[in-house]
Amino acid sequence: MEVVNLFSINSSRAFNIIIRIVNGKREEPIENIPLEYLRLYQKCLQDDLNIRPDINEIYEILSKLKLQINNNNNEKLNQISYDKG
Repeated sequence: MEVVNLFSINSSRAFNIIIRIVNGKREEPIENIPLEYLRLYQKCLQDDLNIRPDINEIYEILSKLKLQINNNNNEKLNQISYDKG
């Protein structure tokens, strides 16, 4: 996956990237991305503005994901401590 800074490239290349995005081209999801995050990302890229989530929905989903990740990490740390003990 190529990361591109549109401000540091020439205008014709930036235009080509914009055209690809407008035509529906998207990068491939990275490995091990949480499914809920992928769904949110895809929903945010919908052409129909009525389908896209508003900022409150985005915040709520990301907050829940953060909590899940923190809980999972704490469980892993507790398991490691228990295994050593």
